[in-house]
Amino acid sequence: MAKKITVNRPKFSVWKHIKLGTHKSLRNLVRAITNEGCFIGDDETAAILKKIVLAPAEVDIPLVNVTARDLGLDGIVTRSQIYCRAVEFDLNLVPAEGGPQLRRQYLDQPMSHLFVAMEPIVDQHGLPQIFKIRCSGDGISRDLATSTCNAGATDLWDSNDRWTFTLAGNPA
Repeated sequence: MAKKITVNRPKFSVWKHIKLGTHKSLRNLVRAITNEGCFIGDDETAAILKKIVLAPAEVDIPLVNVTARDLGLDGIVTRSQIYCRAVEFDLNLVPAEGGPQLRRQYLDQPMSHLFVAMEPIVDQHGLPQIFKIRCSGDGISRDLATSTCNAGATDLWDSNDRWTFTLAGNPA
């Protein structure tokens, strides 16, 4: 299981800014994502998207991109451990709208996947889900997608997986 490693307590820098509240309806937000050439992962992801609440006005959110290892955790870790440790580093959860907005506003993503540290949304099967922003392809073409993945408090993650949080003091 996870073990804590010794880290100097860095202050994380802002990695990227995104805007929330850019669309008045979820339908318009999803249309904007697909108009950018991005994909919605599957029907499960589409169902989760329908459950998010949009910000009533535009707001800028500074994001931080970290691994559990950056937070001082090593090996296999739980989502709960990652989130608890993030709080110690003055990081907060991203509002659910941040997942699809990150996909729409992060078109230059290299081949990778990034987990959105958010309050999980329960799917139709009763499983907690978070957004995963991914770029995949064969080296010639790229697929940019928003998908979801199981994220129960005790689900396991590799300490090298990349997570995005917002800095403390920003809305979540």
